[in-house]
Amino acid sequence: MRKAEKSGFNGCSLMIGVLVFMLACGAVLFAPVDATRAGTITSCSGCHGMPPVDAAYRNISTGQFVGSHNTHSWQRSNGDFNCGKCHKMPTTFNHRNGNIDFVANINNSRLIARYKNVTSFPQTATPVFDTCVNVNCHFENTTPQRGNAALSRATADMPQTCDTCHNSSVGSDNYHTKHLAYFGGSPNSCKKCHPDHAVEANPFGHATSAGLRGLDFNFSAFPNDGGTGAYNGDASYPLYLYNTNRSGSCSGLYCHSPGTKATSYDSPNRTPIWNSPFGTSCIGCHLGDAESGSPMNTGSHGIHIGNGALSIIGCVKCHGATVSDNRTIKDMSMHVNKKVNISFDPAIGGTNGLYSGSASPMAKDVGTAYGRCQNIYCHSNGTTTTPPFNNYTAIWGSTLPTDCTGCHGGQVGSSRVLSTNNHRKHIDAAYNPKLGAAFGCVECHAKTVQNNTTIINKLNHVNGFKDYSGLRAGHISGGTCNTVYCHSSGQRAPAFRSMVAWSDTATTFDCKGCHGAYGTATLSLTPPAGYVASQFGEPNYNNYSSSDRNWYNSHYKHVEAASDCRKCHYNTSQTGTSLVPGTTLHANTQKNISFDTAVAGNNNPSYDDQSRRCSNVYCHSNGQKNGTVYISPRWGGAPFTCDSCHPISGLSGAHAVHVGGMIPNFYNYTGNHPVGATYRFGCANCHPLDKLTFHNNGLVNLALSKNDAGIGYLRSRNGATNDNGPNAAGSGITGTSGVSIKCTAVYCHSNGYSTNLIYATTPDWYGGTFTGDKCANCHGNYPNSTIAGSPGHYDTTNWLGSGVAGGHIVGIHYENIYNGATGLRTAGNTDTSSHGLASNSTTISCNLCHNDTVTTSANDQSVNCSTAGCHDTGTRLKGNAAIASAVTHVNGQVDVKFASINVIAKAQLRKPEAGWVRTGSYKAAGSFDTYSTSLAKATYSAATKTCSNVSCHFQQTIKWGDVGGKTTCLSCHTSL
Repeated sequence: MRKAEKSGFNGCSLMIGVLVFMLACGAVLFAPVDATRAGTITSCSGCHGMPPVDAAYRNISTGQFVGSHNTHSWQRSNGDFNCGKCHKMPTTFNHRNGNIDFVANINNSRLIARYKNVTSFPQTATPVFDTCVNVNCHFENTTPQRGNAALSRATADMPQTCDTCHNSSVGSDNYHTKHLAYFGGSPNSCKKCHPDHAVEANPFGHATSAGLRGLDFNFSAFPNDGGTGAYNGDASYPLYLYNTNRSGSCSGLYCHSPGTKATSYDSPNRTPIWNSPFGTSCIGCHLGDAESGSPMNTGSHGIHIGNGALSIIGCVKCHGATVSDNRTIKDMSMHVNKKVNISFDPAIGGTNGLYSGSASPMAKDVGTAYGRCQNIYCHSNGTTTTPPFNNYTAIWGSTLPTDCTGCHGGQVGSSRVLSTNNHRKHIDAAYNPKLGAAFGCVECHAKTVQNNTTIINKLNHVNGFKDYSGLRAGHISGGTCNTVYCHSSGQRAPAFRSMVAWSDTATTFDCKGCHGAYGTATLSLTPPAGYVASQFGEPNYNNYSSSDRNWYNSHYKHVEAASDCRKCHYNTSQTGTSLVPGTTLHANTQKNISFDTAVAGNNNPSYDDQSRRCSNVYCHSNGQKNGTVYISPRWGGAPFTCDSCHPISGLSGAHAVHVGGMIPNFYNYTGNHPVGATYRFGCANCHPLDKLTFHNNGLVNLALSKNDAGIGYLRSRNGATNDNGPNAAGSGITGTSGVSIKCTAVYCHSNGYSTNLIYATTPDWYGGTFTGDKCANCHGNYPNSTIAGSPGHYDTTNWLGSGVAGGHIVGIHYENIYNGATGLRTAGNTDTSSHGLASNSTTISCNLCHNDTVTTSANDQSVNCSTAGCHDTGTRLKGNAAIASAVTHVNGQVDVKFASINVIAKAQLRKPEAGWVRTGSYKAAGSFDTYSTSLAKATYSAATKTCSNVSCHFQQTIKWGDVGGKTTCLSCHTSL
C-alpha cells in the first residue's frame, strides 16, 4: 500500500485555481521559446506554486488562488506532487487552453468520479464551486463544496470531521452502529479496530492511498490491548467500499471474549461474523443462563445461573449497574471495559453488600483473584431480608458444601447443624429429647426442597420469602406457628396451641405445651368445662362428646407419673418427658398405641380404636399371673374401681377374711374400716403404697414395713422393718408369693398391747386357718397366760403375791367363797354356786372392760374355763369368746370400755360395804350382793394406767398391772 506524505484532506474541492493562474500569465507563458531563454517557465511551480496554495483571491505575486488544494495536494516519493489524481496532466508547460481539465475518473475510483460531473469547464475569474461525487478517497460519498473552510483537526471536532466521509456508509451498517454505541462514535470507536488517524500529523493522509490498498485494521487500542486481534475477512479495495456481505470474523479480541482475562483472551463461545447477527443474548461471548441452553460456568456462574444452580439468581442481582435483565445491557460503559462491575441489587443487600471488602457498587480488574461476597442475602442464613446479614464465607470460584451448611446449616451429622431460631429443636432429637424423629426440611418447606439437601424448586429458594408448606406445616402469622398439627392436642380434630415466636429460642415446652395445655397459656381454645389440670403432660381435654367432635379421654385416670406415658405408647415415649430416639410415631396424626409388655403383659395386649377398648392388658386384669382374668374397659367410659379389676368376691387366699367385701376408694387405702364384726382392712396394710412402682408391675408385692411413709397408724405398729420381700430378715413375711405366705410381724396378729408387742405367726394365706382358741393365737386366753402380755390380765404365779395364779377371770373371789357352813362354794349354775349363774354372780371376762369389742362373757377356751370338769364338754360348754365389733378390735388402740351392768358378787362380807346392796342374807342360798352403781361409771386412764370407780374394786383406784404384792386385800377392802 502507498502512504500519503503531505498534509491532509478536507473535502473534495477541485483544483480550479489553475484557471486564475492562466489568466494572469497570458500568452507569454505558453509561447514557443527556447528552454534556455531567460525567464522561461521550467516547472509547474512557475505558475501554480507547488503545491498550489489556497487563498481568498488570486494573488499574482504569490500565485495563490481560491480553491481547496491545500488539503488535496500530496507528494510522490520522488518529491513531485501528484496532480494527476484529479487533473488531466499536460505534456508541456504550454498547456493553457482556457479550460480546467479533469481526468475522466478522479483517482481511478471504482465508480465514475467527477467534479461537477464534468471532465472540463471554462476557466473564469469568478468560478462557482461545486462538489465531487463517487470519489473513492471520500468513501464514494458526495464531498463538501469546494472552496469551503478546511475541516477542523481539533480533537473535539474529529467526530464530525470523520463523519464527512464515513458516517453515511457506517450509519447504514447495523454492525458498525452496534460497535459505535459502546465507545461513543468516531473516532473513539473506530480506533478500537482501525488505525487512530486522529492522532497522526496528517489526519487525512490515509485518504490519499485510497484505491491503492485494502481496509486497514489495528486492534492495539483498549480494551483489546494485550491480545492478538485479527480480522480474517476480505477487506481489499474496492471490495470494502461496496460489499455488504462481509463475512469475516475477528479473533484474539477482549471485546469478543468471555471477559475473564486481561491478556491472551479466551475465544468466545461463538465466533463473531461481521455480517451475521450475534444475537441479543450473552451466549456469543459469556454464555447465558440456564434458559439459554448454554449456561455460563466461569467462576461460580454455573452454580448461580446454570443448570446446577440452587436458585434462579439473575445477572441483575450482582451486575445491576450493567444489565437490566439476563439479556439486556443497561449501561454499555460498564460492559466490555475490562472490569468486573459488581453492583448488588437492593433486594439482596444493595450498597450494604461487599465484594472483596469493598462496598457495592465496585469494579475489579478482569483476570485478578476472585473475591468474597459478604453481607448479601443470597449467602445468608435467610432469617432476614434486610441488612446486615450474617457473613458466611462465599468466595467466588470456590464451591460451597452441598449439604446447606454453607449458608443455613445442615442436618444432624453435618459440619454445622442448622440452629437459627428454633430449627435445632425440630431437627435434632439429641438436642431436643421431646422430638423423637428429627423433622426433615421437606416437612415444612415442601415447595422448596425434596429432602434435607436437595432443592426441588429454584424459584422458591433465595427469593426473600420463607416458603412454609408440607406435611407438618400449618399457618404462619407474625413469625409464629398457628394451626399446626405438630403443635396441637394431637386429636383427630385437634386443638391448636399458640406457640411463641419462631425466633424465641429461650422458651421451651414440655408435654403440657401441647397435650396437656388446657389451662395454660399455650392453648388457643377455651377449655371445655370440667377439664382437669395436667400434671405431667397427659392430655387434659375434657371427656365429653359434642355435635362437632367426640373427645374421649381417660388419660388423667392412667397417668400418675410422667413415666406412665410409656406404658401405652411404648414405641413413642421413652420416659414420659422424652421420646424414643428416632421414633416416627409422634406428631403423625395417629394415636400410636403400643404397650409395654413388662407392664401390659405378653398376652398380645391391644387397643381397638373403633370400640376404644383395651384387650388382654395386664393393667386391666385381676393381677394374678396364674389364672389371669382380663377386662376390656372403654376409653372415656365410666370410672372403674378396684373391684373392676380385682373383684372382691374372686380375690385369692384370705382376702375375704381381711377385706370383707369392701371395695377400696383409692389405691393407698390404709387402716381398718370394718362393718360390725367384719374386718375390712385397706389394701395398703399389706401392699406397697407406691402405686407408680408397684401397681401393674406383674407381681404381687407385699409390704409390711412400719418405716414406709404414709402407711397409717395401724401398720406403723407392725414389727416389720423393710419391704425386701418374703423370707428377707425384717420383712415380717415368710414363704413364696402365690404359693404359701405367712406373716410374722404384723400388728393385726399381735397381742395388741400398747408396748412390748408380741407378734404371732399367721396361718398360711393360701388356705390356712387358726385352729383351736382364736384369741389364744394372738393374746393368749387369758392374755398373758400363754403369750406374754400384761400380768394385770392374768398372772400364772404371783397374782396377789401369794405365789398362785390369778387375774381378772371367772368371778370375784370365785375360788374362795365360804359356803356359810363348812367349806367353799363350787362352780355351777345354782343359786348356791360360786359362779355360773348370771343372776347370782357376774362372770368376769373380756366383755366387762372391753365391752365395745366383746359383749358376751362366755369363754370356754380360756386356760381356766377349759379345764376338765369345767367348760370342757357337753352341756358345760357355754360358748367361746367372740368379737362383737371389729371397729375396736385391731385398730391400733387399747380400747377400754366398761360394761353397762351392775356387778353382782357371790362373795359376801358379813356386813356389806358402802354401795353394795344385799339380796337375801349372809351366805344363804340364793343370796348375793349387787353394786348400786353401774360399772359403766368406771374410768381408765391410759396415762397412769389406773382404774377408778370400779365397783369390783370397791370404788378404789387401782393401777393396772400392779401384781406380786403391789395390790393386796386392803387395796380394795380399806376397812378390814
